[in-house]
Amino acid sequence: PNPNPIPNPNPNPDQVAYYTAGVAVVHDFSASKEAPRNRQRFFQSHDDDILCMTIDPSRNYCATGQVAPLKRAQGGPCKPTVSVWDVHNMCELVQLEHEPVKDDNGVSQSMAGVQGVAFSKTGELLVTVCRDTKAHVHVWRWRKCELLCCFSGKQGLPPVVYGVVWNHRSDRQLETGNIDFATYGVKHICFWKRTVRVALPACLPPFGPPPTTLPPFRLPPFHPPPFRSPPL
Repeated sequence: PNPNPIPNPNPNPDQVAYYTAGVAVVHDFSASKEAPRNRQRFFQSHDDDILCMTIDPSRNYCATGQVAPLKRAQGGPCKPTVSVWDVHNMCELVQLEHEPVKDDNGVSQSMAGVQGVAFSKTGELLVTVCRDTKAHVHVWRWRKCELLCCFSGKQGLPPVVYGVVWNHRSDRQLETGNIDFATYGVKHICFWKRTVRVALPACLPPFGPPPTTLPPFRLPPFHPPPFRSPPL
């Protein structure tokens, strides 16, 4: 892929990307003399159900994460994957495999699937969140299939984290101490930032613990008015 992608100068507003089961679809609603309306392109490199999807800021690449395939899990650890692919020719560019992580007792924890995925503002980095009991977060330099860091996001019964969103501020603003990305899920939202600031695309230091965890949002109690029959 292009090492320095630029935003698509002519993004098609009549196209939408979505997934169903193990297939990602780019649906084109536009019509012209050369091509009819409602054309579809398919990405079919996944071998099990897709759980999440995101598109990079240039609108040229999509990333889709899937559950760990049973045929790989049988007799071995679960290794769910994320595929990054071109939205124009639907070709896979890289596949990121998530290896099991050892817990405090040295026991390997398999990743049941990739629950969330998001590109950074420049499209240089990709963050993924796995579906395991500690919701492990991975930060990748995806063009090189390079894992920069991996850490526990949230303890709980999976999927305790539903997704991840990257802060789309500029790199210079991020270097001043802004939040890099946020993960959200069951009764929580966590913000993550680098403990040491370096200019991208240099190697990313480990991410520190979330500086803020917001309490779950609760609606005020509702007290319905007493029932009164209408006048006759």
